[in-house]
Amino acid sequence: ICEAGGCVIKFQAKEQEGPFAMDVRAYGEHTLTLATSEGHVITEAVVFLMPPERIRPSRRYEFFDALNNERIQQMSYAITDSFGRRTRIDGVREIALVLDDVLTLPDGVTLVEVFGVDFETASLRFLKFGNCVRSEATDSVFFNQIGSLLRGQLRIVLSWSDRPKDLDLHCVSSKGGHIYWSNKIAGEMQIDMDVTKGQGPETITLDPKPGRSYRVFVHNYTGSKIENIEKVVDNDLAFSVASIQLFDGSGASPQMWEVPSNPVENRLYWEVFTIYMADDKTIKLVANNELLALRPEKPPAPGKEMKNAGLVAYALHAISNPSNYPLSETIKPSPGPPRYSTPLPP
Repeated sequence: ICEAGGCVIKFQAKEQEGPFAMDVRAYGEHTLTLATSEGHVITEAVVFLMPPERIRPSRRYEFFDALNNERIQQMSYAITDSFGRRTRIDGVREIALVLDDVLTLPDGVTLVEVFGVDFETASLRFLKFGNCVRSEATDSVFFNQIGSLLRGQLRIVLSWSDRPKDLDLHCVSSKGGHIYWSNKIAGEMQIDMDVTKGQGPETITLDPKPGRSYRVFVHNYTGSKIENIEKVVDNDLAFSVASIQLFDGSGASPQMWEVPSNPVENRLYWEVFTIYMADDKTIKLVANNELLALRPEKPPAPGKEMKNAGLVAYALHAISNPSNYPLSETIKPSPGPPRYSTPLPP
């Protein structure tokens, strides 16, 4: 960019995605080179790249019940650092990470597992890199109560950072039912929690019915009401550090999706996944995980979606007996022994 005082180079580094985002070697000092197509170096500069907000640790994690947003007083947690060293702490109401003194965690991927007598285990990962922490120093971790789901029911939990203030969780069925903050119950779908001041949770309990499909998406309600361009950027859904957990009541760790960090252009909708349930109770989940400018349409009925195994990104437990089968396979209940479709890739 040439200005009165001379020319300057401005650049934006594309965020690392997938496993590369958690590689500590992607960050720190790097050399930025501007060269011609023939290889002639025009200039070089040293730049310092930091991990994106969504994978940094918070200084403090507080525990809440996803169903009623009440603070949980007694939990245990175990931290496994990048060297494989595991530390367990019992009987606490929050996690306070020590990042600045002799007890500093080493740089690299850190795993945190949180568990309690009355709640299903939750886990989270972050990349420890120097003193980089989230701008919102306190995060909330939401848990599903053991026994709070009947057999076959699912619970969907949305959480995010302090900005945008108001994200709304939606679910629309192939029969036209639609639940969100203004219409909390529609047959087998129900909004349990609606939060308008950041963090979450927004919670849906779903009791899927044979022959129906259910599409889950998120609307950036705050972003839809802002006209000031600077505030729009600050409240972009791509910067919300939002995630969705899916609990099936089996006690297994929930499946999780994180909001995409690209593109950054104030797309107001995040389409997360669609659940298809055939007449014989075969159930499959197809993950879209995409930011959209327009509201997602209602999903098609199961039909051909159930026949095309190549479309399946994730699978749920068999509705007939969810505690006996792993999440890595699709189960089709039948009068005889269970029949398995092709195992899904990791």
